[in-house]
Amino acid sequence: MLDDRRIDLEEHLRFMEGLKDRHDCLYYLCNYDGGPVGVVSVSNISFRHKRATWGIYKQPNYRSANHGFMMADCVLILAFEYLHLNTLKSEILATNKAAIIFNQSLGFKQEGLLREYIIHPERIIDLVVMGMTAAEYFGLKQCSSPDPSTKRVTDSIQ
Repeated sequence: MLDDRRIDLEEHLRFMEGLKDRHDCLYYLCNYDGGPVGVVSVSNISFRHKRATWGIYKQPNYRSANHGFMMADCVLILAFEYLHLNTLKSEILATNKAAIIFNQSLGFKQEGLLREYIIHPERIIDLVVMGMTAAEYFGLKQCSSPDPSTKRVTDSIQ
């Protein structure tokens, strides 16, 4: 999320209502063991150019890194195996080192830096652009052995 201001319930409900008429984004609530662990999104979808941007919003109460990896795995499967995208981008505040490292651990590569891109009341922040291509995703998938703990999550998007 590139905006750190507090969003009230009314604004959040308006945002959710507006999603019904949009065809360029998908949002999924992720549940694990009967409870929500966060939301994942694929947005700015262009089927013509086979590209999109993704986001992950973990519930702050969940500290398990494994949930983040399972949520990300679902997005990658959705983007490359179901939507047949050619490239998936990630936009990260340069100050969010943990998110940059997380994306790198998934196989995303830094593609650019948008300098002084986000204006906050206290400071101006650069935006890191990272990406993964379908060829990179399928190459990584071939090299890795399946993790049985992701089966419960990824089965739900089929």
